[in-house]
Amino acid sequence: EDAAPRSVAELAYELDLLDDATLKSRAIGIDRNVKDNRVATNDGRFYDFKDIEKARMARKEAGKNKYQRQFARQKKGSRNQARSVKRINAKARYATDVRRNFAHQTSHDLVTGRANGSAQAPLLVVFEDLNVKGMSARPRPKQDENGKYLSNRAAQKAGLNKAILMSCWGAIAVQVGYKAARRNTLAVKVPAQYTSQKCSHCGHTEPANRKEQRFVCMSCGWQAHADTNAGDNIVNAGVKVVRSKVLQEAPKPKRRVAFRKRKDKVNTGAECSGVSVEGSLDARLSETKVDAQAPGSRKRLTVKLDAPTTAPPGV
Repeated sequence: EDAAPRSVAELAYELDLLDDATLKSRAIGIDRNVKDNRVATNDGRFYDFKDIEKARMARKEAGKNKYQRQFARQKKGSRNQARSVKRINAKARYATDVRRNFAHQTSHDLVTGRANGSAQAPLLVVFEDLNVKGMSARPRPKQDENGKYLSNRAAQKAGLNKAILMSCWGAIAVQVGYKAARRNTLAVKVPAQYTSQKCSHCGHTEPANRKEQRFVCMSCGWQAHADTNAGDNIVNAGVKVVRSKVLQEAPKPKRRVAFRKRKDKVNTGAECSGVSVEGSLDARLSETKVDAQAPGSRKRLTVKLDAPTTAPPGV
């Protein structure tokens, strides 16, 4: 690790000085999916949970569902219900710990591992710009013209949402971001459109190029693992971002609007909300009245601005 961290503009400028072959050899493209591999790179690395972790998570999930059914049948506020809550949380905690450990280990290996078979760590890490929050959102209800609710396939979407969240897409991207910054490695995001259908060799894009996890280009005949080919397309897009010099431009300063509160010097330093005070100082001080009917109060006093400075008799 370098002692002096550099900014994104400085890292992009240094990478832009390298030729395409050297830059691609020191870059990795990360493709994320939910079916076979949670994370795959363009150099042929695949990351997923261990088989024993998958078996244990499935067993813990079955146990959690069992205790949830018991919880629904128990008396509300009883000790048995409180005991079921503890058991449910204990069963769910294992999957949380496994996902956290998987995200940390995967992000560490992506930043420190050898890039494209070279003996050095990557200088450029490229992700797909995925809207994880939107992809895992609940589907909106559908209604016909008469107001009757139609099927929105919420059950099927719930399974996909669970698979996306289990894959730790967001956690891995966040952790790679700050771990790469510590090592002066540039992490960028590129659009994800057609990365799985585009040939990384000739650029031909067609849905028929990909069949499950196999990629066969219908134009040039290039064959590769679908996730590996997608990783190559992601790297090529990341190199274009570096060459475009967009990252080297200084970010525009954010425009901030603030409302200052001023103090009304007339009314004992009370704060005002910026509303203009009507009338002049003479008009506001032309007459001061004190209620004399209240018990223990002073006599009613009227002071005119043009009155003599001597106090009236009897005060």
